[in-house]
Amino acid sequence: MMPQGKKRFIEFSAALKKGFLNISCKNSYSNLIVVSDSEGDIFKTAKKDKSFHGFGIRQMNIIAKKYYSLIDIYYGNGMFTVQTSLKNVPVSSKKK
Repeated sequence: MMPQGKKRFIEFSAALKKGFLNISCKNSYSNLIVVSDSEGDIFKTAKKDKSFHGFGIRQMNIIAKKYYSLIDIYYGNGMFTVQTSLKNVPVSSKKK
């Protein structure tokens, strides 16, 4: 539950610039940020039903690695931001 007077939000943007796909996702949060690298994950979900949450950052890291990019993560004041710039790789239209 968000603190009184605060609203939940998600902002997503994507744009092609100079051969890179720049992606930014910002969202509100109300719980504490759980940071732990003991299991290979830096961020852990604080939600009660952990089996259905906590996959996003792991998947974004996999995609960033595949396209030779890095992930920037910022959090504070109730906002969590994840950004990356993926190299624009042309997709072949030929069928294999």
